[in-house]
Amino acid sequence: MENAFETRGFMIFPIRLKVLEEKWKVRIISCFEWSDVQR
Repeated sequence: MENAFETRGFMIFPIRLKVLEEKWKVRIISCFEWSDVQR
């Protein structure tokens, strides 16, 4: 039972990383665009 749960966790973890990465990319890009507008 524990093993199955761990496997599921390892399957979900990369997906969470991807989501976080996408969020940060959007945030960083919007920050750069905002600074371009400010200039």
